[in-house]
Amino acid sequence: MKFIQKLLLFLVPFMAILACRQGTQTTTDSSADQLINREDIERELKEVAYPLPEPFEVYDMLEEIGASYLGDILNPVTNADNYFTQRSKAVNAGVFASDLGYAVTYGNKEDIQMYSGILKSIAGDLGVAVDYSELQQEESTGTLSDKDSLVSLVTDLFYDTYHFLYKESTPSLAGLMAAGAYTEGLYIATHISDDTYNNTDIVTIIHEQGKSLDNLISLLDKFNEDELVRNLLGAFSKLKALYDEAGDSLTEEQLKSITSTIEAIRESIIS
Repeated sequence: MKFIQKLLLFLVPFMAILACRQGTQTTTDSSADQLINREDIERELKEVAYPLPEPFEVYDMLEEIGASYLGDILNPVTNADNYFTQRSKAVNAGVFASDLGYAVTYGNKEDIQMYSGILKSIAGDLGVAVDYSELQQEESTGTLSDKDSLVSLVTDLFYDTYHFLYKESTPSLAGLMAAGAYTEGLYIATHISDDTYNNTDIVTIIHEQGKSLDNLISLLDKFNEDELVRNLLGAFSKLKALYDEAGDSLTEEQLKSITSTIEAIRESIIS
């Protein structure tokens, strides 16, 4: 993933230099002990890496099949006033980040400005030490970059925020952020059309999202002492059961069940 690759580019040389410096302090260490093991670094990073596909992946697929942009299905930014706890802020940081990714994919400047602003505000409330200044500058001036540049910027901010919550703050908040992002992405995919089942491409996209549930559930299970996490685990387990029953494709009834289940999960998060 891009996030792991970026950290490896920085950490491997840094840790190798550190190991060499430590080696100058003793002559008994072998050269192998002086060098950092790249596989160990990768293993450590994978433990905190974002467990789901990149936030833009679902929306890119929707755009490619010609699905229209529907801004009115996003979580209204005014709902942010209702999130008082760290947990509700974290899970909705994922929701709003997913909404921002949707707006960026379709190039809706008005929604990009709104959702980038609210995401920065929530990240600040969570004490996230990630530099949102470039995004804030573009949001305030309205001089938004081209799509590729903005996708790269938002993706980096998304991963950096997740990583900060996991490593520097409260790891369960990172899990909640991932849960919010997954929920919103699947909600948008299931509500992009009033006649979803007759669009086989959209049905395929929805079906593909079942593959990410195992990773999300495994992440959340680490924090099941948290009440909100436990509630989400129960809801996602029911969703996973629906996907497991589906097999290689979705029937219309299965699609309806998945749609209503993710809608209920999303309502419990944003309300």
